[in-house]
Amino acid sequence: MSRKPIERSNENYYHITARSNNREFFYLPTLNVWDIMAERLAKLQNLH
Repeated sequence: MSRKPIERSNENYYHITARSNNREFFYLPTLNVWDIMAERLAKLQNLH
């Protein structure tokens, strides 16, 4: 069974995850990973 297409809108919430290769731990401290993800999400938000 195929997956339903994602309906993108400003009213919906999205579940976002981050993983490294082979489910290994990130080589950076968790706070650094959080800062990187927050920065990227802010950039993406400004694009739309």
